[in-house]
Amino acid sequence: MKKMLILFCFFSILIFGEDNYKKKIIYSGVSSEKAIALTFDDGPDSTNTVKVLDILKKNDVKATFFLLGQNINQTTSALVQRIYDEGHVIGNHSYTHGLFYNKGEDAVSREITKTQEVIKKVIGKEPALFRPPYGAVSKTMVDYCSSQSIKVINWNVDTNDWRKTISSDDMVKTITSGASSNRIVLMHTMRHLSKTPDALEVVIPILKNQGFSIITLDKLLGVEPYKN
Repeated sequence: MKKMLILFCFFSILIFGEDNYKKKIIYSGVSSEKAIALTFDDGPDSTNTVKVLDILKKNDVKATFFLLGQNINQTTSALVQRIYDEGHVIGNHSYTHGLFYNKGEDAVSREITKTQEVIKKVIGKEPALFRPPYGAVSKTMVDYCSSQSIKVINWNVDTNDWRKTISSDDMVKTITSGASSNRIVLMHTMRHLSKTPDALEVVIPILKNQGFSIITLDKLLGVEPYKN
């Protein structure tokens, strides 16, 4: 009986310990105001990232950009600087956009660290926010981020803007229909997604008319956007 109890306790700790990391993954905000965060993955690119920034600037809106390290180079570094200078928040989206659920700690560390380094080289700061590619998570990844004081951020509104079957009107409906506070909206700024800027032009005025503040993720979550 005693052995069975010990085994039960051991496996309970093992099982719940494995699942406990999921509690550290953030899917929604905690703001007390009526607010929403718009987030953009996979930049920077010289086409749609520019269009999105122009729209945000015209509407006096701040957003959060999760950047891929491999997309930051001599050609795009000025764009990264512009994102930062215009008051948006920059987050880490890995270096190569690989799946993390099957990566060991060394591979996880390389993907995140390389991107931290290239972002810091441009803006002088390391992000404290990380979004895993595809939203795919693992205990190894979450534990590593925790050890580096980096928060793992997913989303609770997916526009699916990367799908060919999704139109800009579909995106507008997804974001604005039944909109509620503390939503984290996922969009992308990949080169071929011209419908994303088109939808953004329409979405921002609607959200403002609905009484929402559109703010950066750090403000929606009440955290620091960059590491000290």
